[in-house]
Amino acid sequence: MILTYSQGFAQAINPAGRNYLRIGVNPVIGSKANVNENLKTEVGFGLGARLEIGITTRFTIVPEFIHYFPNTLDLESIGEFKITIQQFNINTNLYFENTPAYLILGLSYTYAEATGVIFDIEVLEDIDEYGANAGFGITNSSRRFAAEVKYDSAFEQLAFSLVFYFTRF
Repeated sequence: MILTYSQGFAQAINPAGRNYLRIGVNPVIGSKANVNENLKTEVGFGLGARLEIGITTRFTIVPEFIHYFPNTLDLESIGEFKITIQQFNINTNLYFENTPAYLILGLSYTYAEATGVIFDIEVLEDIDEYGANAGFGITNSSRRFAAEVKYDSAFEQLAFSLVFYFTRF
């Protein structure tokens, strides 16, 4: 639905054909996307998939899904836990004229799940948070590669990612 609406909107405001759709992937480093044995947050790694929907030459909408690699905690006195974190973002990128830089503003939904066994009892704990993203990126002239840093208020973390777009429609 978002994709259909965005493409229709892009064609309506940009009939000259500057709109586009790009599919990409992005490895991500999150400053608080992992939990250690002391139950403190630490750096975690993930992989994202995204679309970039060009509305104009300077404005795009970027839905993105990030799956942070799960980690397993073995708390000897309590039990073993597997922690999984996923995030869905809808960002807008505003490209500056005649520069490779752009601003990122958007909304995020983060889901974290801990499953495990405590004293031979299976447990499941999940948390979901809504938040906002703000950051900036730098891209090459063809916009096929980019580096981004953004602050995520739901996680209260900085996320660094390299973006690789491999198609353009």
